[in-house]
Amino acid sequence: LVIPEDKKNEDKRILLSVHMYSPYEFAMKPDMEVDKFTKDIQDQMLDLFKQLYFKYISKGIHVIVGEMGTVNKNNTMDRINWGVYYMKSARRFQFTPFIWDNNQYDNSKSCEETFGQFMRSDLTWANPEMIDVYLLEASRPLADDPELFRIEPVDTYDDLDMEIDYGQVEWDDSVTARQIAEEMGFGWNLGNTLDAFENVEQNQGVGSEMIWGNPETTEEMIDELVNTGFKAVRIPVTWHNHLIDDKYTIDPEWMWRVKTVVDWCIYKGLYVILNTHHDNANHNIFPIQYGQGYYPLNKDAEESERYIYNIWKQIATAFNNGYDHHLVFEGLNEPRMRDLEHEWWYSKDDLACDEAAEILNEYNKLVLKAIRDTGGNNEKRFVMVTPLAASYDFAMNSPFALPLDKHNPKNNKIIVSIHMYAPYDLVMNAESDVTRFTEAHENELKANFQNLYNKFVRGGYTVIIGEFGAINKDNRNERRFWGNSYVTNARKNGMTPFIWDNGIWNNTETMAETYGLFLRDQLKWMDQDIVVEYLNAGRIPFPIVEKETGGDEESNEDYWDKYWSQFDN
Repeated sequence: LVIPEDKKNEDKRILLSVHMYSPYEFAMKPDMEVDKFTKDIQDQMLDLFKQLYFKYISKGIHVIVGEMGTVNKNNTMDRINWGVYYMKSARRFQFTPFIWDNNQYDNSKSCEETFGQFMRSDLTWANPEMIDVYLLEASRPLADDPELFRIEPVDTYDDLDMEIDYGQVEWDDSVTARQIAEEMGFGWNLGNTLDAFENVEQNQGVGSEMIWGNPETTEEMIDELVNTGFKAVRIPVTWHNHLIDDKYTIDPEWMWRVKTVVDWCIYKGLYVILNTHHDNANHNIFPIQYGQGYYPLNKDAEESERYIYNIWKQIATAFNNGYDHHLVFEGLNEPRMRDLEHEWWYSKDDLACDEAAEILNEYNKLVLKAIRDTGGNNEKRFVMVTPLAASYDFAMNSPFALPLDKHNPKNNKIIVSIHMYAPYDLVMNAESDVTRFTEAHENELKANFQNLYNKFVRGGYTVIIGEFGAINKDNRNERRFWGNSYVTNARKNGMTPFIWDNGIWNNTETMAETYGLFLRDQLKWMDQDIVVEYLNAGRIPFPIVEKETGGDEESNEDYWDKYWSQFDN
């Protein structure tokens, strides 16, 4: 089915009309024996409603169910229960049903076609109680979000030895996402450490922290970050390699190790971003298996959702009332179509891109649900949400949608997470001989940040650049100019960037992945002056957001003209 394009009406005046007598055996088949509204029948209906929602409604195509109904099998209460479930589902999944009434009531010989409801000859209803209940349910408002998932989100993990947060820290609900992002300034990534893993083996133990070559994280390292001037740390963590059974149970020792590092940072006054990092499975023609993580395609959705819900439910249980707004959760790191052509950038001609983006929208809702389901401070926790690959391109061009947070209608706790290694040839492409930071590069950064500002910041969403960096091409001054420009432009557009540091700096064999900055075992920086310069740029205040002022205040451009003019003398 191809929905015709209505070029004259951008507000989508094309509606999809379907007839759904569901399920056939109960609702339409003239078999008096199939007359009970059972759990199995309810599940069949739910599957059909889900298909309708995912294929059309979730993509903005409004649906009218032009005909629905049940034949009369002398089962009034079962027909009422069926209709109540149908009407509730219609409001939940955002479609409108029309009941079929053919004025046939007599089932003495057969119940076939006995869909009559309104006795037109005497203007009465054959079963007014049934119609009243249907109308009551149908009068409820359409749901803003059906919270619809491929699986029923339930805990399956073993909670016998799991880490539970019994702390009691008061939450200040007046704090906004913009405030915490502005206070973060310029952040640092503890890369290639707690996110390190080896193949797909599970239960790899706490020693996995060091298998990619970095030393064990110590409290002294965190002290050095604070002493240098950092106010925020992003802690990437991989979890699929720390499952200890077939129920998604996370190794309690691993959770405790992660909690130890997080607590060092929190107690020293740092903001912390905690995520799930390398849990995106590799592509396979078959659906992914238990313990491989998640993958954003339809064939992998059920296993992915079981994994995502259980992992995030355990993380959120371990980090809850003992932490205030200084702890931020980031749902999925660079969720993408690994090993496929458009793993990192969007193509409108590749249907898989839109499929993956829409599946990811669903995963992001599930992450938020898992966190909010733990209650307490996590009902107010700030949560970072990523587009496919966390990339600028997918953020700007794909059908990326932010989840509705019904727990926080007056204080937006959803933060957009973007990774932007730009300009690519200068900062990431080890095969490129581009080593100079040019005016064209500067203009690219300005344009990208302005576009993100216009799409998200002006729309009321805070943006955090969770990763950026430049490989070491023996171009120290160019990286200095580039980084200063990057951080400055981010801050001028109301965003906070976190530099990626994977502990790799030796470029004698290859420049690839040489993002190292902090010599952790020596507690010193490869180039302290550059780091301090980036930190200083991170102190630039956020701008006035034009939408918040209603256009009556000075523009973003006027604001920055005034800000920089104070340094002219």
